Amino acid sequence: MWASRSGLQLVSSRAAAAARADARRVAHVDTAVCTILRGARRASAAGRRRGGGGRGSSIGDEFAAILGATVTLSSSSAHSGTSARAGARLLASWPEHPRRLATARTMSTAGGGGGSGDSWIGGGVASLEQWLRYHGVDPAQFGSGAAKTTQDLVTEVEQGETTLEVIDGSPRRNVRVLQLLVLDARGRMLIEASQEWEGGRMRERNQPLSEKLLGGEDWRQAAPRAVAEELGSALTAGYTLHLDESTLRCEVVERDSLSYPGLPSRYVMNSVEARIDNGFPCTEVGGDFEGFTSIEETKRGRLTVRWEWREGYIPA
Repeated sequence: MWASRSGLQLVSSRAAAAARADARRVAHVDTAVCTILRGARRASAAGRRRGGGGRGSSIGDEFAAILGATVTLSSSSAHSGTSARAGARLLASWPEHPRRLATARTMSTAGGGGGSGDSWIGGGVASLEQWLRYHGVDPAQFGSGAAKTTQDLVTEVEQGETTLEVIDGSPRRNVRVLQLLVLDARGRMLIEASQEWEGGRMRERNQPLSEKLLGGEDWRQAAPRAVAEELGSALTAGYTLHLDESTLRCEVVERDSLSYPGLPSRYVMNSVEARIDNGFPCTEVGGDFEGFTSIEETKRGRLTVRWEWREGYIPA
């Protein structure tokens, strides 16, 4: 009895191994069929665009022959019929409009060449400007007056501050922002009044301390970074940052970008009240100005910011 059971176990093991090998062959054929389908559909579509309707038909005939050859390659399997059925299922289910799949593939490579991809993930100024124009945004507006440059937008994407995608046919810039509502002992709020870049370019800001979040960065992680980057040059060593998490407010704002004219933007705003102890310099007073200045060294050059304490300020 034992020897008989051992024999049955051996036969069963061999059958299982054969079944696994057949499954691998089926998967191989499925992959090959997919590859051939893509190539044939692209070539056929290209032929039709060139006005060669007959060419598209002949490509289909060529594909049928290649598909048959591919299935034949797996005929050494005792179950080659399974492979053929798998190929037939793939052919029957292939979409009538394969360009949609081409668009999906472009999404992951759009950064390399600009063009019509549904997202732009990096690749340089020329590539980004091509992507913008394709989607109806004129980059010639960038870099004029208070607007940032195309290179600034490239840098935002590279640093993970911004993502660019297409929603319902329109381009969109996605930004997650932390607003620190820094209050002093009198209840006044710290406001970034204006910026002056190296070269003399000025921007009026009139908003609380704001910092873009990087990738999947949590706002709690971003808070000390924001203070160090934005105010670090003005604060004295040993300051302490306090966050009142009970005041956290999150909202989504959609509007055309002020920094990049004509580019619709979606801002996920995280606002929270904060206090900084033992760090602020003595307040400068002069005319209507009561505050201080900070200097930030950036990839775009030196940035001088004027900060003011304002009473009764309500963030937008």
